[in-house]
Amino acid sequence: MVISFQTIKALFFFLIKTLIYASGVYFITNQFTTDNLATVILGVFILSLPIILCGIYGSTVRQIRRLAIFKERGILFKIVSSRYLKSLIWILWALATSFFMLLQFHTYSEWEWFFFLMVIPFFWVVFVACQKLIAHEVVGYMATDIALRWARFLCPVLMLILYYSFFGQFETLPNYASIPEAIHDQKIKVENLAGSAITREASHFLALYDGIRIFILSHSLSQDTLWGFLLLTFSKLIVFFNACAILSCFVIPIGEFRRIVGPLTDLDIPPTLSIQRIAIVSAVFTLLTIFIYAPTFVYLEAWVQQKSIELNEDRTKIEKVAIDLIGDEPFKKGTIEKLHKAKIKALPDKEAIQRDLDEKLEIGFKRLEARVDIYLDWYYSLMGEYTRIGKLLVGELEEDMKRRFQEALEQGGNPFLEYETAVSHLLSHYEEAQQAYLEKANTILHKNRLDLKGIPFEVNEQLTLLDALNLPIHQEDFINLQHRLGTGSAAGMITAIIVGKVAGKSIFKLAVGALFKVVASKATGAVVSAGAGAATGAAVGSIVPGFGTAIGAVIGGIIGGIGAGIIVDKTLIELEAAISREKFKAEILAAINETRLEFKEKLMNSKE
Repeated sequence: MVISFQTIKALFFFLIKTLIYASGVYFITNQFTTDNLATVILGVFILSLPIILCGIYGSTVRQIRRLAIFKERGILFKIVSSRYLKSLIWILWALATSFFMLLQFHTYSEWEWFFFLMVIPFFWVVFVACQKLIAHEVVGYMATDIALRWARFLCPVLMLILYYSFFGQFETLPNYASIPEAIHDQKIKVENLAGSAITREASHFLALYDGIRIFILSHSLSQDTLWGFLLLTFSKLIVFFNACAILSCFVIPIGEFRRIVGPLTDLDIPPTLSIQRIAIVSAVFTLLTIFIYAPTFVYLEAWVQQKSIELNEDRTKIEKVAIDLIGDEPFKKGTIEKLHKAKIKALPDKEAIQRDLDEKLEIGFKRLEARVDIYLDWYYSLMGEYTRIGKLLVGELEEDMKRRFQEALEQGGNPFLEYETAVSHLLSHYEEAQQAYLEKANTILHKNRLDLKGIPFEVNEQLTLLDALNLPIHQEDFINLQHRLGTGSAAGMITAIIVGKVAGKSIFKLAVGALFKVVASKATGAVVSAGAGAATGAAVGSIVPGFGTAIGAVIGGIIGGIGAGIIVDKTLIELEAAISREKFKAEILAAINETRLEFKEKLMNSKE
């Protein structure tokens, strides 16, 4: 490919202008953060002026193209032809970004300056390539504008790719454990800055950005810092974009700048400016720079000086790192949440196991309910009746009834065998889960531990070390049931509770009262039965001469009394059973059901 003399000449002058300008920017950068406010005002002006000119020129050319479709006297023509709003936007953009670019330049390393200067040849190559591509298709000045726009968008992207491709080759960054630690080191570099209050305060805020930037780059593209990387990428794009905007001014023909302040025209060569327009432009420029731009910085400087204490407090709030406090040690925010998720993952399916335990527990209570009839069969029997009378005579009735009731409930084996087996398996699994979780928790704590080194912080969440290293023992994550059941079995515990509840409801005491009533009733029947027995005995004894009749009467009376008493007892017991058995059973079942509900509530709500 043959390069024309005109291209070489244009390149030569482009390089001369850019190198002179870059040298001036470098000099201003060295004085920007340490010199007085005048240096700040001048530095921002020099850096922003080419950006402003480039932006307004591009807007003007595109505006000329759009106006070609409107009549000059139309309302739309008047609206579209106005350049004030777009010019104002470019001025504000250039001033703001130039100020922060100069702050960043102050912290640039040698290799970062190298990459910044590499924009010059890259921009030229991209611009020339784009211009040659469209030169034969578009009007001259339009072709220049389009080529510049393409170069301003393509070149920053290429430079960004090149920047991160070679970053690791030129820069070795410390491996900070946290963003606040990185910020802390960056703050040290700007703590003793002199110069204007604006640059001092802005430099401290920039230290926040640099700390985040360095931390992100040192941790690559980890999930936790992806958002920061995107922010960093955006800021670098701004620097490269503004650099390309500055370079655009050095390839735009001098005569083309007349389009910025002159009347809108689509002529290939814009007409020379009139004396009147030059005067107006000069007056406006003087007004903007001397009476608006410079005083704005002065007023801003005074405001920052007055608000320095408040700004420092606000900055401190921003710098504070949100942490999770576990025991007495700081950890990255979100560590407690990670531990909680690890606990949930380590534990078995709560709902499935709870359903299984409920089913097996219900089976046990159903078995207890079925065994109530065993006790009642004994209670409403002659043996039960005579046993209660005997225990009453020696003062052991109530205790004996409790014992027999509990024996009846336990008859036939452990009613909660399946439940206790399931609990045993759960406890075994819990111990295994606890060990696995402990290993996972230690890994999480190791990866997320922070060394703040005097960095200010605020506590996001707090947790004791014991709670952090152990699986939860509450209803939401399966309590250690061994602590809830006590040292004995579920069957022994539950039957004891039921017996206690039945006794507490005075069911046994009422039975004692009923016993006295039965005894009184049977006494009346016994008299009649004894008379009948005596008559029978006399008849038997008449066979024996002498004392036979008397002895027979005695014997017969005894036999008759016993027989009649047994008959009366049996009859009365059957009658009592018919009248009160179902009521007695209902009271016992109610006690069992009450125990069922209380036991389940205990399992759900008790804590160690």
